[in-house]
Amino acid sequence: MPFKRPENLEFPTTYYTFKVKSRESDEVIEYRVQDLPDDRFEEALELMRTHFLPDESLCSSSGIPDDPVARQIFLDFWIECMKQHLSIACFRNDGVDNMLISVNCFVVNGKDDPEEDIKYENPKVQKIFDFLNYTSEVSDIYSAYNVNQYLTAYGLCVNRKYRGQGIATEMLKARIPYLKKMGLSVTSTAFTAIGSQVAAKKAGYIDFYVKSYEEIKDIDPRFDFRNNSTSTKDFKIMVITADS
Repeated sequence: MPFKRPENLEFPTTYYTFKVKSRESDEVIEYRVQDLPDDRFEEALELMRTHFLPDESLCSSSGIPDDPVARQIFLDFWIECMKQHLSIACFRNDGVDNMLISVNCFVVNGKDDPEEDIKYENPKVQKIFDFLNYTSEVSDIYSAYNVNQYLTAYGLCVNRKYRGQGIATEMLKARIPYLKKMGLSVTSTAFTAIGSQVAAKKAGYIDFYVKSYEEIKDIDPRFDFRNNSTSTKDFKIMVITADS
């Protein structure tokens, strides 16, 4: 059956705290990673719309940021993810600034979940989800890690004001205590750009499935994502376990 958040897990829960030095001064600031509260959904969607879609390789190369229909499909998808109370967010832990600094939209995939053949009205969106479904099937986390469920993500975004401080790496590290609280043992995510791949490596994630964008276009003519703004030539699925 589809995964549901444990009933005895308080909402919102803080999973992780970390400290980084401010870019503007010598001040060391503590941050917390917690469940994304309901009253911050709209802010999180705006962050994903303005900071994630233009920067993410599959979306940028497919023209999603400039297509209002495609953008709205992604926003509708993310809000449904957020309603499951699985997504996380990062805030300053001192109350000085309550700005939403980072958000990571989560979904738990289940081996025995009913198969859904979702058709989107926009071919750009359909192409991306077909590609992600394909790579999920061929990588087969269930067999590799002998699990029936695993955590995956559809978008990690850091507010540009706070980039360059290692916050993406800390958000990825936060998944380890998160997995333990949720009763899960592994998380697997598609990392499409050099920045996210470097952050994941620093956080301890391992390369699990790697294909160059040149190879990917030969899988299906639609899967041509070479025209993106990142400096990486590879698409990667990277993994970390709860006992890492």
